[in-house]
Amino acid sequence: MGVTRTDEPSRYGVVELDDRDVVGIEEQPIPELTTSDFINAGVYAFNPDVFAAIRQTESHGEQALTDTLSDIIDTQRVRSVQYRGMWLDVSEPWDLLEVNDSLTAYQGPVQDGAASIDGSAVVAEVAVLGDGVTIHPQATVLKGVTLGDNVSVGPGAILESTVVLEDTTVRSGAVVNDCIVGANTTIGPNTTVEGGETDAVLDDAVYHDVTFGGMVGDNVSIGANVTVQPGSIVGNDATIDSGSHVSGRIEDDSRVMRG
Repeated sequence: MGVTRTDEPSRYGVVELDDRDVVGIEEQPIPELTTSDFINAGVYAFNPDVFAAIRQTESHGEQALTDTLSDIIDTQRVRSVQYRGMWLDVSEPWDLLEVNDSLTAYQGPVQDGAASIDGSAVVAEVAVLGDGVTIHPQATVLKGVTLGDNVSVGPGAILESTVVLEDTTVRSGAVVNDCIVGANTTIGPNTTVEGGETDAVLDDAVYHDVTFGGMVGDNVSIGANVTVQPGSIVGNDATIDSGSHVSGRIEDDSRVMRG
């Protein structure tokens, strides 16, 4: 079982060790009662017997592997392997943006051999571009941007701290900040994803002061001059008409009309 150290262990699954043996696992304990700064790094090596143990573990909707491990350590030896490199949490959507920012900061100069970049465009050295990416005239791709294969960034568009999956088109003049954009999606001309700090709501829980422009699903069509408020989540296959104002949660297959 992979483990690592963190300054805030109570946010995760805290692992108690006896030398290298795992002797206890507790999910998000009360900070004052936390007895270890080791946490579950989410990497395991099991033999096939684990599947039978998982099936025997009592569950209430969600099958938690840590519950199975808690049962296993009562009868079997579970060894820990400490990871000492960079470990980043990806529990919520905005965590993916933080991970992307951290990883792209360590990239070398952009590998643009498989991308088409207009001479008047500006592309940060640490941006990551997939195969078949096209950056049109006067477009700006700033730090923390990862573009999947066959992404097109239109003339004058501006992207920063954003992950865009494959086959997506960002049209002319669009501004996209702190956003995750799904595959085969279109962001229309002069549309703005504002980005910045906001209070985000997920599953009725409110997360304060997170940097999150929003998340746009797969196969979404966003028209021209749309404003996407920070923290918005647009579901798969949604259609956002031109001139609309988007905030909160837009369900899959929905249509948002102006006015």
